[in-house]
Amino acid sequence: MKTMFCPICNQTSCLDYVENLSSHKQLICGCCGSAVNNPYYVRTKFDFFEENIGKLLALIILIPLMIFVCIAGFSTSPYSFKQGQECVFTTDIMGGINEVADDRYVRYAIQDDAYGILELQMEGVVYGAFKGDPCVYIRDKSKDRVEVYLKNKGVNILVPRTSIRPQ
Repeated sequence: MKTMFCPICNQTSCLDYVENLSSHKQLICGCCGSAVNNPYYVRTKFDFFEENIGKLLALIILIPLMIFVCIAGFSTSPYSFKQGQECVFTTDIMGGINEVADDRYVRYAIQDDAYGILELQMEGVVYGAFKGDPCVYIRDKSKDRVEVYLKNKGVNILVPRTSIRPQ
């Protein structure tokens, strides 16, 4: 004999009269009329989908979006460059000779620390370029930065990809 305990009224009811007992998620208590989880319910594959529909929809939306981002890349620049390609600056910009110097420059720039930037220039680790200055693309670096050769100063510096365009 199969029974059900109701936590609302603390009564035990006989379930022998219920047809297809394993297919009902909840049962109605014969004493108080409360809905109680069926201890004999057998989960189906549709239960999984019903319980996880939000997660499944999120995956259906996110996977194509992630593929698009990977294919399109993270660059906001509409240009693609080849090593050794001639380029020009689209804006006045400063850049460090390596990632450490460039990170220090960015930190000073965010803090609006003109003395710190001047100190980096005096150390010879940061150089400036003006809009229209010629350069040569060297390679991609981290954080959407590229390494370019500054023709008028004869040094390589790191700048944001968006600050240059092909010549």
